[in-house]
Amino acid sequence: MTDNVSLETHHGVLLKISGQGVFIVGPSGIGKSSVALECLYLGHQLIADDIAEFTQSGQNILGRCPTLLADVLHTKELGLIPITEQFGPEAWQSETRLDIVIQLEESPTILSDGLKPNLSDTTICQQSIPTITLSTQNPASLAHRIETGVRLHTTQDKTEIQLVSKQQQLMATEQS
Repeated sequence: MTDNVSLETHHGVLLKISGQGVFIVGPSGIGKSSVALECLYLGHQLIADDIAEFTQSGQNILGRCPTLLADVLHTKELGLIPITEQFGPEAWQSETRLDIVIQLEESPTILSDGLKPNLSDTTICQQSIPTITLSTQNPASLAHRIETGVRLHTTQDKTEIQLVSKQQQLMATEQS
């Protein structure tokens, strides 16, 4: 049960990817549900398609599916897909903590300005949630890029520290 102070609803797809609550947002028709279908085939879990409900519980934002849309994914090409019937009971969950937002854009190129992904913030239930923006025009698998972005979100600082350390060691060796 959540500490329901207020309920916010947002348009998008909520998934659990690599143990992280991921909310995929973007304009209608950009492919949020299609990428969710691909994520299901990769073994991730659907929480909510089209509309997600969010509440604050302590320091966490919890996302869940409205009752009417539970256990269903809708794509424009395939129509309604019963998730547990098609993918098994482990493919759908009723709730997850929100960890990251993925913003989908049709822009052909979205570049980061350094060693980290293109990060910003999205406010949900008065909390800033880290947001990665991805282009739907990149030919690499969108589901794989989302999965990688989620994993990087939890390890990025460590990787950057390791790279800077290697660089400093190489520079020290060259100066000797």
